[in-house]
Amino acid sequence: MKAVAIARQYGSGGTRVAEIAAERLGYRLVDQAVVNEVARRAGISTARVAEAEKLFGDTLLDFFHEIFYSSMSIRHIPGIQSEFDEKRYRKFLVKAIEDIAASQSVVFLGRAAAVILADNPGVLRVQLVAREEDRVAMLMRNYKLDGAKAEQIARVEEKKRVNFLESFEKGDPVDPCMYHLVLNTSALTYEEAADVICHVAGTKM
Repeated sequence: MKAVAIARQYGSGGTRVAEIAAERLGYRLVDQAVVNEVARRAGISTARVAEAEKLFGDTLLDFFHEIFYSSMSIRHIPGIQSEFDEKRYRKFLVKAIEDIAASQSVVFLGRAAAVILADNPGVLRVQLVAREEDRVAMLMRNYKLDGAKAEQIARVEEKKRVNFLESFEKGDPVDPCMYHLVLNTSALTYEEAADVICHVAGTKM
């Protein structure tokens, strides 16, 4: 496989698994680079793209549209073009990810790459999952959160993630049949999950 696209439940260790897999495969890890490319294509700053991304998937961006199109005081935030809504973002995102996948050997981390590249035969699509209690524990450990706050964040962010992926209308993003591999990081270490990814990617190159 020329590229690997990793989708992951919030708190399932996707960043570490992607880092290990990219290093072992000798591929470039692509995460922030997608933000940079979207910003370049949209003609806005990476910071503004990152701020907007936090809202994407929030009840299918009802909140985003309310802010950017109903409030005149916020609608003209310096650095964000008024037309940069979720639909516009998706357009830039799809083109950026498709172009990167066509030109480099990469491991994509999140940003809907597994959904966007669902029809690309050269991309290994992976979904990482974990038990909710393990995802909450990871957030507590990594971000020094109490249990209640970590549980709230895990559930809210996971819902936003699924909503955003559904907005591409390419199928059910939680359906395991969307992916070549579904790996449970509650049952596998991050290193073991990366090993499986590298083995399958290597056999399909």
